[in-house]
Amino acid sequence: MSRRRRIRKKGPNLNLVPLLDMVSVLIQMLLLTAQFGSLSEVETFAPALNTDPKPPPADHLEVGLHLRNNGMLLFWAGPKGSDQRQLNCPDNTCKDLSSYPLQALETELSSLKSESPDTKQILVIPDVGVPFEVLIGVTDKVRGNPLKRTLFPEVILGSESL
Repeated sequence: MSRRRRIRKKGPNLNLVPLLDMVSVLIQMLLLTAQFGSLSEVETFAPALNTDPKPPPADHLEVGLHLRNNGMLLFWAGPKGSDQRQLNCPDNTCKDLSSYPLQALETELSSLKSESPDTKQILVIPDVGVPFEVLIGVTDKVRGNPLKRTLFPEVILGSESL
């Protein structure tokens, strides 16, 4: 009797170690590039293109606010002329939102709104070093309190010309 040895062919040997190495590297890259924070949105209005050549109403008022590191410059132009008010922080240093003269700003904006109640827009121009939290807080103050009195609900953000 002869014994025949059966030769069994083994299937191809698949090495999974390099594949698992790549997967672990891809997972690490995904975790490094993923954003886990939420996005915030500031609702502002872009100035509309005026295609109608009608002159503005007689009581139209242009209002702007230059937000600086040492305070704010409120400026306006209207039928009664133009003027500006410098609202400085104590010691000319504004560290956070609480150090800005927000109550004085609200008083000045209220008097401007009483001169021209139909004016809705204000231009806010922040300096480069002004923190984002300060910009948001001042924007909220400029819009006013909807329960009491709305001041300038349409805030247009501008940039300082270099």
